[in-house]
Amino acid sequence: MSLNESQLAELKKLGELKSAGVLSDEEFAQLKEEILAPAPTHFDVYLISAGNNKIPVIKEIRRIKSWGLKEAKEIVDNADKTGRALLVLKADADTANAVQAALHQAGATTAIVPSGADVPPPPPPATGAQPVQRPNLSRNASPVDPKRPRRPTGRAPSRFD
Repeated sequence: MSLNESQLAELKKLGELKSAGVLSDEEFAQLKEEILAPAPTHFDVYLISAGNNKIPVIKEIRRIKSWGLKEAKEIVDNADKTGRALLVLKADADTANAVQAALHQAGATTAIVPSGADVPPPPPPATGAQPVQRPNLSRNASPVDPKRPRRPTGRAPSRFD
């Protein structure tokens, strides 16, 4: 097993921290395993959100996956409903980055996760503007209480009432 320079430097720092008494044996062993763990070679690409304009994202998914319109639209709708949809499974780093760049160009939000790792959590619900309640503009609605009808005036309603 060959180590690169950054791994050697990290191991040297860990050894110094352990000899200084900053790290326990368990902490040292855990951090050493994290440093020596092999880098992931396969990645999954998740579609998190299609953004405001879904059409370019659907077109890009159709181009990437060679899917029909129906399949691409289902993936985009599923991502918007659940907060994530798996697009590419076990791709190499270059392919995953190319897919992510193409989808970002189309306006989508994506996540690249090492294969076998936990799926990214869905984004928190939007706390933006609440829908605007429009006033009841029917003829019988009272301007004070829209649920209570106005009393009849005794005359026929005109087109301006």
